[in-house]
Amino acid sequence: MSTFMKSKFSESVDGRGIAISGSATPGVLVHTAVAGSAVGVYDEVWLYAYNSHSSSVAVTVEFGGSIVPGDIVKATVPAVSGLLPLIPGYPLQGGCEVRVYAAVQNVVAVSGFVNKIT
Repeated sequence: MSTFMKSKFSESVDGRGIAISGSATPGVLVHTAVAGSAVGVYDEVWLYAYNSHSSSVAVTVEFGGSIVPGDIVKATVPAVSGLLPLIPGYPLQGGCEVRVYAAVQNVVAVSGFVNKIT
């Protein structure tokens, strides 16, 4: 039987949002997934963005790098809005890093949670 445990991102302080200060790859580290590659053991990542800027801002999420096209998700977060869902339950393992950068520095924050599944 599987077990689920809701957790904060590994880089979040007390579960709070993470300011995105980077504007290019490799981006700001948000979370490092569970190590290893055991079947049925992974982190299910739920990521949301808030934009405090007066204009829309392009945001890029990277999973373990930027080499494979499926490892990059791009979105535009409308002005003064959020929490916009960016990643709806993406399963990760193997110590994969989730990193985020935005076209404008220090106006986007990301928050969310990880379901640790075993």
